[in-house]
Amino acid sequence: MVVGGATFQGWGGFREGIISHLDATGSWTAYPADSYSNIADGYPISMEMCGGALNVAMYNNNGGIARIDLVNGTVLSGFDRSQLDGTSPASVTCDASDTLYIGYYADDQPISKYSFQSNAFLSSLTTASHNLPSDRIWYDSLAHANGQLIVGHGLGLQGNNLIGGGFSIMSSNGATTTQATVQGSGSSVTSFQWLGSTLGWMMGQAGGSSGYSHVSTLNSLGTQENGCI
Repeated sequence: MVVGGATFQGWGGFREGIISHLDATGSWTAYPADSYSNIADGYPISMEMCGGALNVAMYNNNGGIARIDLVNGTVLSGFDRSQLDGTSPASVTCDASDTLYIGYYADDQPISKYSFQSNAFLSSLTTASHNLPSDRIWYDSLAHANGQLIVGHGLGLQGNNLIGGGFSIMSSNGATTTQATVQGSGSSVTSFQWLGSTLGWMMGQAGGSSGYSHVSTLNSLGTQENGCI
């Protein structure tokens, strides 16, 4: 098990992000950002195994992606702000070709792609290239399964392709990604879970003006709302 946390100072002021790993023996190992030059300063808000290591989005305006070999307990070279083409990294996912996708909690940003097969960044997904909405990607709201990349969007304020919250979905594997199919919904889509080829995706969505958050499923029959919270 891996847990993301942080230490604070004063009246809740952020001080340092900490990644903690509980191994099979019941022992904890902590990786404080200030103690490792390869871990960008930020809050560890999204995690995904990709390229043989755990990739962690360290959320901050100057954040980055930390990489940890959990088997050997070592911090690997990650990606800092200078290597990324977006700001405030807040979501990561991975496809079957060991391609890492990085989403940003800021408006009018791309989705970055890094291939661990070729050890190089691939062309990013943008509004211009793939019809990606300008609305920010919600925290930990990238997911990949069944050859599909699905993206949860918050309420954007800047950009020329605003949808007012919702989701976008595209076929994607390695260097190949199709144009996004976009569904605006008037509130933030915040989480996804793949339920299998029959049931499709389960989505969590904020209530927006209704005040009632709800869970929906998305499959070949369309989107069905399943219940309010």
